[in-house]
Amino acid sequence: MIQQNVTDKPQKQTVWFVVSIIPTFFMLLGTIITITSYLQLWGGSTRASTVIGVFFAEITLVITALGLLGYLRTHHKTTLVKNIARFNWCIVAYAVTVGLYLFLS
Repeated sequence: MIQQNVTDKPQKQTVWFVVSIIPTFFMLLGTIITITSYLQLWGGSTRASTVIGVFFAEITLVITALGLLGYLRTHHKTTLVKNIARFNWCIVAYAVTVGLYLFLS
């Protein structure tokens, strides 16, 4: 019996691929909640949205670090996986900028 070449088949992504995508969804959730709290004046002023924004910025940094570790653990680094890692670095820059701006304002 002839064995097929298994290297020609597309490789399934592991759980680390999913872990590297999680920061994107958390960043979107944090941004939506922060903007909503600012526009709706939760707590009667914009102070509540500042606290929520700093909270989500700091937590996003931690979750994005886990996402970047997930990238390092991915064995088959396809173009999609590399682009997700680049986007995670953009999320880090976004979270640092937002966190510093809100913390220092």
